[in-house]
Amino acid sequence: MPLADEYQFLHPHIAFPDIQAAGGFDVVVGNPPWGRIKLQEKKWFAHRSPEIASAPNKAARARLIDQLKAHDARLYQEFQVARHHAERTSALIRNCGRYPLSAKGDINTYQIFADLMRTAGLRAGMIVPSGIASDNQTKDFFNDLVQGRSLDE
Repeated sequence: MPLADEYQFLHPHIAFPDIQAAGGFDVVVGNPPWGRIKLQEKKWFAHRSPEIASAPNKAARARLIDQLKAHDARLYQEFQVARHHAERTSALIRNCGRYPLSAKGDINTYQIFADLMRTAGLRAGMIVPSGIASDNQTKDFFNDLVQGRSLDE
């Protein structure tokens, strides 16, 4: 499977060639996805293995996950693929150089969308959590918006 299909990349110039030919987008309005890119073990196992999801702590959960190798190799493999996907996605976002102000800490997708709009030079109206202004990992991004007088409302 091509990486673009596996990771669901969106390249606006490919997805919207007619708009690109006419000069591209002027404004983007939306509600970007909110979610941490880091794999959340409890959430991932919640419906797949409630026993693992409800483990009392991370160490106990790690032991139960390790036991999957022998007891449910298919689930163990699915988990490894999901973890690898999250790690590779995070590494790509951190290292591609496109999100210098927001690819920090536990990356949340809304941060990346907001930073993408900032660097694209578009006017954007987006619904994002208040953490965009108050979280430690987004402080450089938000400071840049304020200092650059990029916020209207």
